[in-house]
Amino acid sequence: MWGIVKSIVDLCMKLSEGKYVLVKDPSKPQVRIYEVPADAFENDYVEEPLPEDEQVQPPEESSTEAETNGAAEDKKPEGQA
Repeated sequence: MWGIVKSIVDLCMKLSEGKYVLVKDPSKPQVRIYEVPADAFENDYVEEPLPEDEQVQPPEESSTEAETNGAAEDKKPEGQA
């Protein structure tokens, strides 16, 4: 494994100064290196949080459902310890 990493590092060291993306196609045994613009992954916008009423909240379990589910999980068949 370290031989593969060393080969990739050696190849990258030969490239000119810049920003690159290393891409591995999952269905092929090859790795590609693409040169991208220096500002390729920078964003100029400010991400604003969603208002409370627009945020998705996880469903709440009622106490009776939680007790029922917990009781069912704690029970084991009598023949098993």
